[in-house]
Formats: sequence, C-alpha cells, structure tokens
Amino acid sequence: MDYISCGVEDKSRIAFANALEIAEQYRVKERMIRYFFKLTIESKMATEIAFKPFKPLRSEGNHLEDRIERIRTMIAQREYEEAIDASTELMTVTLAGFRYLQTCRFVEKVLIIVTIGFS
Repeated sequence: MDYISCGVEDKSRIAFANALEIAEQYRVKERMIRYFFKLTIESKMATEIAFKPFKPLRSEGNHLEDRIERIRTMIAQREYEEAIDASTELMTVTLAGFRYLQTCRFVEKVLIIVTIGFS
C-alpha cells in the first residue's frame, strides 16, 4: 500500500478488491477439493477420512463471508485504516488456506492411488 499514490479511501477499496480476488480463488479451490474427495473416497472410507475445512475461515464469526461483510461495513462507515488492516489479514488467512488445501490435494492423490491399488 505504501507504493500506491492515492487517498486512504481508495487504498481501502484496492485492498478489499485484492482480498476479494484471493477469497474467490480460495472458494473455487475449496469446492474442487470437496468435489474430488466425494469422488475418490468410498462410502466406508468416507466415515474415517473426510475433508476438514480450514478452521480460520470456518470458525464461529470468522467465516470467509463474515470477514468480507465486516470489511464492507468498515468501508461504508469510513473506517478506511481498519478496512485496510482487515483486508490484509483476510489475504494472509486465505493464502494460508491455500497452503492447507494444497495439503488436502496431496492427500486426495494418495487416496486415489490407494483406492486404485485395492481395486
């Protein structure tokens, strides 16, 4: 944000737009992981091994949608500095979520190999 030459209001909107982009990419990746887990895990295994959502974006009051709505409210209430901080935090958390989902993607590949091996 230090490199952008504009007012704090515009900076808050830019930070929020960036956070929304990353959040949408996270949502898409999470949907893909959920879909692949449903396809690859047999019903018996599904009770033992299941996809677990990334807790920092699914815990009470911290759902991705809750965070986004809070930032929207901050901008509407002209709390621009707080909105920038919240947007930055949201970007950090969703990027951590990407790393978590990458781990799930690895587990999913292992499950495919194990499932094929036992077929």
